[in-house]
Amino acid sequence: RALELTEASMGELDARAEPLRAAALRILAGRIHWVAGDVAAACRSYDEAVALLPAEASTRERAQVRALQGHAFMLQNRYTDAAACCREAIAVAVAVCAPDLEVHARNTLGVAIAMLGEVPQGLEELASALRLAKSRGDTWELGRTYVNFSDALLWAGRWAEAAEVGMEGVHVCRGLGYGRTTCMCAAGNTLGALVRLGRWPDADRLVEEVSDIDAPPGQRWGVTLAMTDLALRRGDVQGARALLSSVEETVARSQNRELVVSFHVCAAWLAISEGDDEACRERVRTGLDLIRGSEYLRLGPELCAIGLAAQASLGGDPGEFLKECREFLSGMIGCPEPEAYGRTAEAEATRLTTPDPVAWADARVAWEVLGEPYHTAYCRFRGAEALLATKGSREEAATLLRAAHETAVALGADSLRRKIEDLSRRGRLELVRAGETVPGLTAREGEILALLSDGRTNRQIAEALFISERTVGVHVSRILHKLGVPNRGAAAHVFRAAE
Repeated sequence: RALELTEASMGELDARAEPLRAAALRILAGRIHWVAGDVAAACRSYDEAVALLPAEASTRERAQVRALQGHAFMLQNRYTDAAACCREAIAVAVAVCAPDLEVHARNTLGVAIAMLGEVPQGLEELASALRLAKSRGDTWELGRTYVNFSDALLWAGRWAEAAEVGMEGVHVCRGLGYGRTTCMCAAGNTLGALVRLGRWPDADRLVEEVSDIDAPPGQRWGVTLAMTDLALRRGDVQGARALLSSVEETVARSQNRELVVSFHVCAAWLAISEGDDEACRERVRTGLDLIRGSEYLRLGPELCAIGLAAQASLGGDPGEFLKECREFLSGMIGCPEPEAYGRTAEAEATRLTTPDPVAWADARVAWEVLGEPYHTAYCRFRGAEALLATKGSREEAATLLRAAHETAVALGADSLRRKIEDLSRRGRLELVRAGETVPGLTAREGEILALLSDGRTNRQIAEALFISERTVGVHVSRILHKLGVPNRGAAAHVFRAAE
């Protein structure tokens, strides 16, 4: 209805006689299209508005339409076009003293140039936009800046800062009444940071905090996909499947490339977690097709890493698929997370020929620098596997596997933990040097004590070590006797004190 009224008004107006009013109506039509989710139609309306404005004039309308054009281009991942529009908008806004339009344009410009590889400059623009929005009390632009700033910090690999800015944004936006919009978008970015940092209990608390907000699917998807990512890292395949199903209809209708590609990333990981490597590879190909030829390359390396992991399980000649992945990786700008995924992808590729411990070490270092514990543990696990496959140092393999196991247990990454424990059994490697940790215990007793100290039941310990529950019970009795303690809690205390 709003669009019909706007178009009727445009039909009654002589654009040649009143170009500024005509341009303003086309700007309004563009904003209506944007709210309705039709970004392409919004861009067309903004183009029409620009054509109506005098080329030499520095007017508020020109600043406004250029800022809005930049925003629309940014949403379409046309970052070069967005940056050009926003730079013009800023220049005009400063000239005509329009700080509201300046902050809007700086906000978009920061995202655009960060995605183009000018990360420090992009973050500087976003920090400036946040200061301006706060000083002006511009509540909507403030919420939008929290979302964009936290997202750019994610892209830059500065996850602790992303979590801090994003969490502040969640609370500020909710307090301003934007719970269903910018609050949920900021929550999605914050969850992404917390999941990467291994702060999973904090992520759970944030999910609980925003669970009462009835946000539309188009605003909630970031939270849903971050929750899916966390479920997959924990090994909760059923939970991940349910979460993905809840956004499937939204994805089918969406023109948002970031949403659709992010969905395929999670769907590919779900498929490989379910053992369906063919489905995983198809999801990866779909995702790569969606970003090919665009300026949205952000998720390409992650897709390549997942796809090559599936290819390694399938075996055979990777051929064109490996070549395709390397083309994406060679075109990536130097941001730390895509680079870490790129190194992981290259390491996965070695599993198709001769497993390379050095490649896995390179990938591990990249994740360690970022402070990302889950993928660090995964790379240690694969590095140990590669050492065993190439008859390398068993001591080094055991060290890698123990560190990976410790991280997986601490995180609650059950699927990865089970893979590590299976490799330790097959490779006959001890996950705990128990005799060195607590004098007087055998190696097996030490392993059991370490698992007991993590809160495992006898049944869980038996599953981890591939022995019977009865055998575990016998070992626990011996451990209590040797340590001279009355119960499991006291034994765990002795173990932790000896570490």
